[in-house]
Amino acid sequence: MNDLVDDITGPTPTIQSMQSYLLSHGWAHQGNDHFWASYSKALPGGIAEIEAPLVSTASDFRRAVDAFAKNLEVIERRRFRDIWRELSVTDVDRLSIRLAGNGLRDGRISIEAGRALFQAARDLTLAAACSALDPRSVFAKRKPAEAMKFLDTAKFGQTEIGSFIINIESNVPPKLQLDLLPEDPDQASPFSRRVMEMLASGISGAQDAATDALVGQKLSAFTERRAIGVSANLCEAIALMIDCSGADIVSTRVSFASHHPPSRALPLEAHFSTQLGQTLATAGAKLRETSDTPDVELTGLVRVLASKDTLFGGDVTIEATIDGRQKHVVVRLSSTDHNEAIRAYENRLMVSFEGTLRRSGNSQIVEELRGFKVLEVSAALS
Repeated sequence: MNDLVDDITGPTPTIQSMQSYLLSHGWAHQGNDHFWASYSKALPGGIAEIEAPLVSTASDFRRAVDAFAKNLEVIERRRFRDIWRELSVTDVDRLSIRLAGNGLRDGRISIEAGRALFQAARDLTLAAACSALDPRSVFAKRKPAEAMKFLDTAKFGQTEIGSFIINIESNVPPKLQLDLLPEDPDQASPFSRRVMEMLASGISGAQDAATDALVGQKLSAFTERRAIGVSANLCEAIALMIDCSGADIVSTRVSFASHHPPSRALPLEAHFSTQLGQTLATAGAKLRETSDTPDVELTGLVRVLASKDTLFGGDVTIEATIDGRQKHVVVRLSSTDHNEAIRAYENRLMVSFEGTLRRSGNSQIVEELRGFKVLEVSAALS
């Protein structure tokens, strides 16, 4: 059998990339001699030890790195090819999404399923980008500009042999400090890194929340993990990946650029069965029903006018489309806006507005209203 290193193309991993890999995967540095750096890690079966080569000018350096990666393959129970690639790519953070199941054995899915799957991967990434800016349980249709800009810089990477795999990659600017010491807490990570960290914590948090929900913790399992990136948007994206592809298992793994290891320990892997996917879909819908949604943009028909004195404005009930369904929302308007609402009601004109959607008992209200205006077009709704 040929050594696997002979079949792997690309640059040889560097000393720094091996050190960064080990530190970011929970290995502790034990010391160096002239030729090797020693590391250890506590595992369920005991303490594992490994040595990384330190002399890059040695004639057998590539084979020493090969042996190092093969040792990791055994200890961490990961594919050699995945480890080698993670060691070799020094400036990219990556989320790998692997779909497995009887219908995916040949690594192919239908075009329609692929369309939905890549859309779900986009939504998953966007949810993490929004959480990196301001963690919420639900994100409205209009997303922050910085989060949308991240979608222009992140890329779908090359697929792999095996099950159907999607790679999402984000380049990380070179780190100023290269000594692998903990980062200065006052030196903020670039936004691209914060997004990938939020993907790692949010996806793992969704897995834990769905597992907890199955044993009775219900919706609180999700709301308690909002700060680490668990949102309705993220849960629904993962659920859609399972549903649209017909996968039995969806597995994710986040790897970080070796020249810029994360500043804190993060869960790197998560696995979702069809049962967990169904739980995530239900949780996403419940979060949308029970959570405030800031910055919503709504358009609809005025259905009910209520005011004791129009000089002081009044409440208006508007039928608008929310999450794909027609719902009634109550809006409190100023005198000027209320008069406009009367005009819209009498002429069956659409109105639009922005605000925070909030549930109050069995009703939904919009507070912090802004931008109320009448659209000078007849309503198509009945």
